[in-house]
Amino acid sequence: PESLENNIPGQVDECVEFVRANIKEAVAIGEIGLDYWYKWARKNDDKKKEQRDVFARQLNLAKEFDLPVVIHSRGSWRDCLDMVKAAGIKKANFHWYSGPLDILDEIVACGYVISASPALAYSPQHQDAVKHVPIEHLLIETDSPVFYGDFTAAPKDVLRTLKIYSSLKAMKEDEAAEVFYRNAVHFFNLPEG
Repeated sequence: PESLENNIPGQVDECVEFVRANIKEAVAIGEIGLDYWYKWARKNDDKKKEQRDVFARQLNLAKEFDLPVVIHSRGSWRDCLDMVKAAGIKKANFHWYSGPLDILDEIVACGYVISASPALAYSPQHQDAVKHVPIEHLLIETDSPVFYGDFTAAPKDVLRTLKIYSSLKAMKEDEAAEVFYRNAVHFFNLPEG
């Protein structure tokens, strides 16, 4: 049998066709992106290029159907932002952002958003980003089913993120929740109500 590594083009084709066949059910394309922190990619330019090729196909799919994208950009913040801009994507969420603040400023200037996860409780880089970004450019999430040390995130744990954010920013939870709701409705083109 072919290894996973040797069958990536076939798997990407299958995924793209699955998305096309179910596009009416989609409100976004994601989580897609690049991750240069994986050991197999960290010092291997061919593996990084392979990731960029797949990411470009996913971005083109989002562009074709005018859908927002949810971006994974760990260790690859600059490349992700450059590729999203080059693809002409109108709405992008750089989820669980913990990268440099100068790139974050560019993300905001492009009208894109980031999202906060329960990692806000312990990640100084994530805290810095969330403190830096205007709330109008922020969504909250759980990244479930990620294991956070004392719990495995589930959708209900978005309330944890809300509580952590509200404490961090000294903001009332209900006020923050209202802004996050409006942000999500706008980002995902959802009906209000």
